[in-house]
Amino acid sequence: MDQAADRRIIDGLRRGGFRVTPQRLAICRQILADRNHPSPSAVFEAVRRTHSAVRRIDIHGLCRRCGRARKTR
Repeated sequence: MDQAADRRIIDGLRRGGFRVTPQRLAICRQILADRNHPSPSAVFEAVRRTHSAVRRIDIHGLCRRCGRARKTR
């Protein structure tokens, strides 16, 4: 991804009330890179290769909170 895409991700995370962490950035990048609506397990496996500290709960929590944020807009 390019810097402009990263900036949009970072801005979106901040608008949603998220702290920007390397793990959250990697999760968002992976979700956006896969055009086939990836499962949380697929995202976990892909992100885990480069971010060994990521946990499944991180992915599920981010998806759940993003879903809530979208419903309130």
